[in-house]
Amino acid sequence: MIAPHLNEEFLFSLVRFFFLFAVLLQAIEEMFLERITGAELLPNQREMDSFYGLRQPITVSMIGVIRFASVIWCILDSTNLAPVLVLLFATLMRSLRFFGSLNGGSDSMTQVILIPLVLARVFHENMIVVRAVLYWIGIQAVLSYFLSGLRKARNHEWWSGSALVSFVSESRVAHSGVRRIFLSQMKTSRFFAILVVLFELGFPLSLASREVCFFFLSAGAIFHLGVFFLLGLNRFFWIWLAGYPAIYFIASFGRS
Repeated sequence: MIAPHLNEEFLFSLVRFFFLFAVLLQAIEEMFLERITGAELLPNQREMDSFYGLRQPITVSMIGVIRFASVIWCILDSTNLAPVLVLLFATLMRSLRFFGSLNGGSDSMTQVILIPLVLARVFHENMIVVRAVLYWIGIQAVLSYFLSGLRKARNHEWWSGSALVSFVSESRVAHSGVRRIFLSQMKTSRFFAILVVLFELGFPLSLASREVCFFFLSAGAIFHLGVFFLLGLNRFFWIWLAGYPAIYFIASFGRS
């Protein structure tokens, strides 16, 4: 298998493209979420609103509108610093406002990629800064898989397959036939559960060469598509895909 040689400018543009597309989908989802009030989300929402000087509570939908508009602005004006600062402000405001992420790992990865992209824009995408950004995003993406695999490896339920069975049984989108396979055939569930653990633990090997990296990234894309169709976790696919060009950069240029 021959993996293509891609220049760093193109890889950086891919990171930016997939990231903006991922955040656009996140913002659209947030815009149509049911209004979340303080009583439902935070016990001290009124105090937080008073602290920020707000007469009306900040809702997920309001932040989604700001993020959606800032992404469109970024797309229309790719050299302006202002839209990425607005996007950063809205993203950080959501984290501060709701004491962390609303959607777990996908929100964390969003911030991991967004902050260095803002820094790259601040320095007018100077190639030294771009390379540093690609290194940061790539290493963080690889670590996200490895640490996830490490947590799973310490949980005997993943080695037995029961953890995967639990996820599938609680999924509202899994096909009935697929659900029956995982729930009735423990050997199948155990096989795929162990496969997930080994894949995540072995992900640092993706940095060994372009060929090995191409294999792991292809497997990762299939993995996230499977998670999407089986568990309905759509946010993970695009935001982790945004980190793949940076991983490929390290495997290609980082070792030259």
